[in-house]
Formats: sequence, structure tokens, C-alpha cells
Amino acid sequence: MSSPGCVIPGDRSARPSRRGFTVVELLIALAILAVAVGIVVPSLEPNDRARLVAAADMVAADLEYAQALSVSNPDDLAHVKFDPAAPAGPTWWVGVASAPNTPILKPFTTTPYRVTLGEGAAASLTGISISLIGVTDTVAFDAFGRLTTTTPARVRLTNGGGSLDVVVNDVTGFVTIENGP
Repeated sequence: MSSPGCVIPGDRSARPSRRGFTVVELLIALAILAVAVGIVVPSLEPNDRARLVAAADMVAADLEYAQALSVSNPDDLAHVKFDPAAPAGPTWWVGVASAPNTPILKPFTTTPYRVTLGEGAAASLTGISISLIGVTDTVAFDAFGRLTTTTPARVRLTNGGGSLDVVVNDVTGFVTIENGP
């Protein structure tokens, strides 16, 4: 027999135990979780500014790619041709001097190097317009990676999130992204 002050292991009658949660505690936890999910889920969808930044990054990367192609292959200089009013959406492609109106093929694929906002890899980049400042429809590079024009090329992307300019310096060929007006 045990003495009054001893607790026998496994004897649940000797100590009050509380196992699990009450219904009220579970409801409070679920309410907090629902509020947190309600706050987080809308932020998972890209907003206008995020789409604009992503599109500007794509344009800048493609301009830098064409520039690198021109430096590495000076016998067939590369360019990026833009069609802001294409029926499917603003479009651009990387081409070369020997076939100026035909996109080159992406490396290691048979896919044309063409980007249309709202399609393919740019499917989520909708509602963005493009305008060109300092060039007509083509940004072309020479064998040193400089622009073939004497003024900077500016590709302006605009949507509800504002505007961004992808600028190519005419002397150095350096590509930057700036806030638009």
C-alpha cells in the first residue's frame, strides 16, 4: 500500500491531467489560421508592379543576350526587334543581320527566340504595353556591343503599376532599368 504523499507511476487518479485541446481553443486557433491565410493568399498572386518588373527584366536580359551575340559573332550582328502592337500582345525577338525579320533559335532548342507578353514563359505578364524611345522598332548592336544609333535606346514598359524604362547606353551598350516618368 502506498503512503498518502506518494504518487504511483501510471496512476492517473493521483494527479489531474489535461489531455488535448478544448473545442473553444481549437476554434480560436482555426480563426487565427483563417485570418492569416486570408492575408497571405492574395499576396501570392503577382501584382501590377511585380509583373512590370518581371517584364523589364526579360527585356533587359534579351537585350544583353543580343549584345553578347554581336560581340561573339561580329560577322552576323544581332539585334532585338520589337512589335508593341502585335495582335497577341507586345512581342519582341532576337534576330541577326543575315535574317533581320526572323527570330534566331533559342540555344539547344528548335524554338524561335520570340517573347510575347501573355504567352509561354511570359504568360503571367499581361496588361503591359511597350513603347520605344530613341529607336524605331529595332535595337541593334555593333561588334563592340555598342548601339548602332547615336542616341540611347529606351524601351518603356507601362501598366497599372507605373512604368519602367529599359535603357541601353549608346556609347557603352550598358543596359539599365530605370523608373519611368
